[in-house]
Amino acid sequence: MDQNSLPPIQTTARDDAVLKALVGFVRAEALQPGERLPTERILAERLKVSRNTVREALTRWEGLGLVERRQGSGTYLKVAVSPDMLHMPLTLAGGNDFTSLMQTMEIRRALEAEAAALCAERASQADIAEIARK
Repeated sequence: MDQNSLPPIQTTARDDAVLKALVGFVRAEALQPGERLPTERILAERLKVSRNTVREALTRWEGLGLVERRQGSGTYLKVAVSPDMLHMPLTLAGGNDFTSLMQTMEIRRALEAEAAALCAERASQADIAEIARK
């Protein structure tokens, strides 16, 4: 077997490293949901990565519902983040056809229902009060 046919993998992608650094920044600055993150340019300069790498990382967070990007205004934290959060990409085989879309929606409904049930079971009185406040 040719050793070049199976090169070593990189354990951390650059955007993963950016997200990890952003979690640390959010915690260190005690940013709360609704507060604005620094601009992509500032983040790229401080992290010594390209703006495209920062943009990719923020796009992942946006897709997970952790941030909101407002054109001309900036990127805002939507929910609290922590290093313990689990970010699981979900990749499904299939095409762009209606049947594949419906199968994906069935899986999503099942996952969301189970997640909601677990949250309801595990919610503390403080959690319930916070939900009622919003």
